[in-house]
Amino acid sequence: MSESPEQWFHTRATHYVVSQVLFHLGQAGVFGLLDSTGPSSIRDIAGRLNLVPHVLSCALDYVVN
Repeated sequence: MSESPEQWFHTRATHYVVSQVLFHLGQAGVFGLLDSTGPSSIRDIAGRLNLVPHVLSCALDYVVN
């Protein structure tokens, strides 16, 4: 069974957005910080990297969910 054109597009668009979010989280230093410090709160990560906490939270929630 093949997927509909809409489903095909949605799947690829979602993968693209996730890859972009992961790239930018890496560029912002989130993964490096987590590698060096271990689990941290959103507020701690945002404070250390000078990021907006609610934006960081949304980006991480999007990738995880």
